[in-house]
Order: sequence, then C-alpha cells, then structure tokens
Amino acid sequence: MEDLYMRNNIREDEVFENKPCPVCGNSKKKLYLSLEKYWFMKCKECGTVYQDHVPEINSLKQRYDEKYFDYEIKNHGNFHSLQKYTLEDIDFYRKYAPLEGKKILDIGSATGLLLNHFKSLGMEPVGIEICEESARYAREKFDVEVISKPLEEVKFEENSFDAVHFSHLIEHLQDPAGFLKEVYKILKPGGPIIVTTPRIDSPAYHLYKKDWRSAIPDHLTLFSKKTLSRLIKQTGFTIVFQESWGFIPIGTRFPKLKKWLDKKVKQLNLGDVICIVAEKL
Repeated sequence: MEDLYMRNNIREDEVFENKPCPVCGNSKKKLYLSLEKYWFMKCKECGTVYQDHVPEINSLKQRYDEKYFDYEIKNHGNFHSLQKYTLEDIDFYRKYAPLEGKKILDIGSATGLLLNHFKSLGMEPVGIEICEESARYAREKFDVEVISKPLEEVKFEENSFDAVHFSHLIEHLQDPAGFLKEVYKILKPGGPIIVTTPRIDSPAYHLYKKDWRSAIPDHLTLFSKKTLSRLIKQTGFTIVFQESWGFIPIGTRFPKLKKWLDKKVKQLNLGDVICIVAEKL
C-alpha cells in the first residue's frame, strides 16, 4: 500500500542522530538492507532490524505535514477497513464487551475513522495524531478528541484507559521501548493493547527485499514476530493473541493469485503484517 511518496519522504533539511538498537539497547550491529538514502542495520544481540541514523524528533515531526495528510486521505478508507477486520479477528467486540462507556486510546489515529467507529459503539475514544492536518480533519469531521502531541508529551494519568490501540505506528517511533512503558502506565490493569505493524520475517520481505512495501524511510524499526514479542514482554505485558496476514500489495495484475496467497500466508501465520494483543495483568 506504500506509494512513491512514502519511499521518498525524506526532507533535505533534516537533522540526524545515531541510535542503538531500539529493543535491547545494544550498539553492535551489521548492515542488513541498504537503500538509496537510508539503510537498516541488524542488531547482533537480539536481531532487531532498525535504522541507526534517524532524524531527530523535530525533523521527524516535520515529515507528517500536508503531503502526509493527502496520503492519509487517499488511503484512509482501505486502512479503516483493514483495522475493522483486525478487530473482528481478535474478537474485540465480544471479549471486551460491554463497550459502552469504556475509554479507548487510538495512537496514530490519522483522519479519525476508527475513533468515529469506537464512538458509534458507545465508547469514549481519544486519539493522538502528530499530523496536525489529520487531527484537525478528525476533530471537525467526527467531533472526536484528538491530541496533536507525541504520547510521552501528553502526560496522561496512570490507569486512564480501558484499552489502547495503535496500528502501523510503533515502526515509526524513535523509542518504541519508552513508548510502550508509557502505554503500560496509562492502561488499566486487565486492559489490552492492540499492536499492528509490518513483519520483516515474512516470505514477502524475502521476495521483494529493497522493493518490499514496508522498507520505507518513515519505518525506523522493522519488527519480526520474535523481536516485537520480546519488546512487548519486557515492558511487562502478557501476550494473549497473535496473527499475521498479507503478501502481495493491492493493485497487483494477478488479483486471483493475491487472494489465494493472502489466504495461505494467514493460515500459515507468515504474513508481512503482524497483530499482537497483550494485556496488562
């Protein structure tokens, strides 16, 4: 689903800094995937694949501008459909019912379609979206609360939310470990986190390599099932569900082959997108 804009989303005036492994903090690494203007390293300690030369936080925020909003508007319908499919797969509506009155935080809430869906269920949704244009669109279109700051800057109180959802967000972060610690703090005991992100230990990555749809500048960490599970567990969560799906991008000339392959990789748990549900016990 990534287009040419996403593959070239690097500003000329960006300021960069070097980072250790975002999962284990080790600095021992080797080159894993080199692209034209950026590259991914592999941690020799835990195997996490990540960019070790990343834009500092203010430069990173500037990537999520009007052009990014245009990209989100163009794709938000399809993204929303996939998010709802995921909620059905994890049995969200039954396992976490009754939903009325429950507070849910959607981090990386984009144009607010999912927030509006949660609102229609009687939940009390709150969104976080650093793309100001997307946040404004959500507030004006759906009358939902959206905060245009990174999670760590918001300073929610402990045990504020019954559930926290973030889809295709954690791979964009400079410090996913620190982010998850903050999520753990603001989630109520027994509450779930629903995490969806690209998965690099998949046949799709090995087929496409440099052309893989998720090997883009904005994805600072490319998780495998093992490295994402490690990060979630070391934060204190207990994993209760995991699945993966996806192989050939939308728009292929072979739609029947795509449908068959997508079904197979989901059955075999080898998709290039992974969802993990974990709980704060």
